[in-house]
Amino acid sequence: MAQWACGPGISSSCLRGGSIFSEKIITPMFPMDERNVKKQIRQPWVSFGSDAASMAPEGVFLKSSIHPRGYGNFARLLGKYVREEKVIPLAEAVRRLSGLPATNLGLDHRGFIKQGMFADVVVFDPQTIADRATFEQPHQYSIGVRHVFVNGRSGSQRRRAHRRQTRARPLGSRQDQVD
Repeated sequence: MAQWACGPGISSSCLRGGSIFSEKIITPMFPMDERNVKKQIRQPWVSFGSDAASMAPEGVFLKSSIHPRGYGNFARLLGKYVREEKVIPLAEAVRRLSGLPATNLGLDHRGFIKQGMFADVVVFDPQTIADRATFEQPHQYSIGVRHVFVNGRSGSQRRRAHRRQTRARPLGSRQDQVD
């Protein structure tokens, strides 16, 4: 694989910094400048999300590499950019992690805590929340998250219910509603 990826006459060092997993070449790129990241975070219309896959730090998942944002995207925002560097206030970060993206994406009855809405809630400690995942050790849970509720059920209840499901269903389906 390395010979094919590097091509004839190119040193195998062309893969330095990258890894090969299941015949895929994963190479971390760092095109973003920290000043630009902070500038974008300050824009009031920017909502936050992640395109990272959701993986567990156990079993077969450890055979694959993942970008650290898969475990720490939101905790990084809240710990580094809100608490430590004070780029935006905590309340504004929470709005842009919840209500703003839910509204932008048209997710009905989500993103806000009020009567008639689904109870999707993350309880975290603003003094300790932080990401721990790195490129060298990406399978690290963030710290400072106390509880996660989806549709009013705790994360542990959701895991048990999820195991009973036989197929995935789209968000907003009738089965997605609170019992």
